[in-house]
Formats: sequence, structure tokens, C-alpha cells
Amino acid sequence: MEVGSFDPVNPSMRVVNIYVAGTNISEFDNTVYIPQFVTSIRRASEALKQKIDYAKYDAVFFDHSIEEAYRLLAQDEGELFSACRVLDFGATTDGSLSFLIPRRNRLYLASQVSPGDEAEQMSPLITEITAYEMIRVMELTAEALGSSSS
Repeated sequence: MEVGSFDPVNPSMRVVNIYVAGTNISEFDNTVYIPQFVTSIRRASEALKQKIDYAKYDAVFFDHSIEEAYRLLAQDEGELFSACRVLDFGATTDGSLSFLIPRRNRLYLASQVSPGDEAEQMSPLITEITAYEMIRVMELTAEALGSSSS
């Protein structure tokens, strides 16, 4: 996550860009309302800490590529979707759908911008990551935004 400039009209708004595999997944709406966004990323960080055992889902995706696993998750509407969904921060990430996908003792962040009809033909953005790295990025972003809004 990259914290940018304040909105010149409303100082409680600020630019935040969210990157996955070098691509900005928040480019369509990257201005956040600081109090709400900080709350969202702190909750997301805490939720990630609670469900950090992604290895229990490894067998579900073992025989699938990360792209195939992403498509399975995108079509799921149950517990698996909820367990693996990440980077769901309201309007800032409405144009994307992201999952943490465990596969063969590694964890991948897969995200697709502009879900919809055309998304079925697009490959998701994929990067290997640890849950701890995601938590740290969210905590650092919350700190940066929290200290700048005071």
C-alpha cells in the first residue's frame, strides 16, 4: 500500500494506492476517508491474524494452478470464499476481487481488477506472500494514516 497526498478540499480524505504484483488494484477509486479506511485495514489485519492457518486449505487447491484456484474461489459463495477473501476495503477495492490461496506449502495473493464478464478471460495478478507480510503492510499503513490525521 502506498499512502499519497491529502485531498485539498477535504483533509479527512487521502490517496491510498493498493498494489498486487506491481499493479494498482485501487486506481479507479483511490481516495479514502481516513477514519473508515483505517478501521477497515485494522479489522482486516486482526481477521488475518485469527485465520492465519491457511495450510488447512492446501489440499483443496493442491491439484489446481493458482489461476484455477482463483476461479474456483470467485465462483464459491460459501465458507471457502470467506476464508480466503482479502483486500476487501469498500469502495477503494470494489473494482477488484482478491484471495489468499495456499498451495503446496506456499501462500499466494491473487487479485483481479474489474470483476465481471471480461474478468473471466483475464488472468489474475499473482504474487507469493506470507500472511505476516500482509499484516505488516496493513499495520504500517494504518499507522501512517492514523498519525497523519491527528
